[in-house]
Amino acid sequence: MKSLTVRKILKLGILGFAIFSGWYVGSRLEFEDPFAPSPHFEGTYMTKEAIQEDPLRAISLTQDAAKQQYAAFANLIKILDQNGIDYWITCGTLLGAVRHEGLIPYDDDVDIFIKEADTKKLFALKSDLKTVGLGIYQDRPSIKIYQLNGSHVRPKKKSFKIMDGLWFVRRKTERFPTIDVYPTKEENGLIVHANRRARLNFSHKYYRVQDVFPLRGYQFGPLYVKGPNFPDFHLEKAYGPKWREELVYVGTHIAGGNEKLLIPLTPELEKRLFRFGTP
Repeated sequence: MKSLTVRKILKLGILGFAIFSGWYVGSRLEFEDPFAPSPHFEGTYMTKEAIQEDPLRAISLTQDAAKQQYAAFANLIKILDQNGIDYWITCGTLLGAVRHEGLIPYDDDVDIFIKEADTKKLFALKSDLKTVGLGIYQDRPSIKIYQLNGSHVRPKKKSFKIMDGLWFVRRKTERFPTIDVYPTKEENGLIVHANRRARLNFSHKYYRVQDVFPLRGYQFGPLYVKGPNFPDFHLEKAYGPKWREELVYVGTHIAGGNEKLLIPLTPELEKRLFRFGTP
């Protein structure tokens, strides 16, 4: 009993020190300006006011940047297919493919799922990825695939991250183009994030197994990519019942906050989205 109490005290002490250290260091960090312009976007990093005035002009990838994103994704698909790694598009990438057959202008990356069992196999392909100009590293909660000769989509920034219950501070550099790869696993008839932290952060983003397999093809700009067989359930869970009728700006797509902003998808906006999807 005594040793158990000592262990608890030690754990609490370590946790308290970690939290205090994160707060102390974090309170002295200088964060980037969230409104800083990027060479890959037409406008500045979006504000609610700018979005409401013109949802697509507020922040939209340039056509050149879109071509870079498609090219990087095409190179990754080639490596995955050659090595028997199944993938399927998810999140904003799936939404863009289903709703307007291409990239969403205000989405600055591509999101895909793979099976957890293929994670080590993917990292073993580092040299193959390099031959097509791509790099790879483990982030939390995703695996980042990025273009080796790409540029910084946002300035270097320092940010808090939580990993396994402890705070730590790291310097993060965003590369463009980037593809986020999320390992998944089956659990109680659902396909969920394999990473525990991701399951907590994205608890509303999951699939029913029967909705995913067999995978089917989707037009995605100039590419033909793999996605879930029945996407509607996932898209409704992730973006709400009106995902076909509303533009959904979530999290870091809005400068200065993590809230959700819904904009009605008018016929005019829909036409502009389709034009962007096929550069």
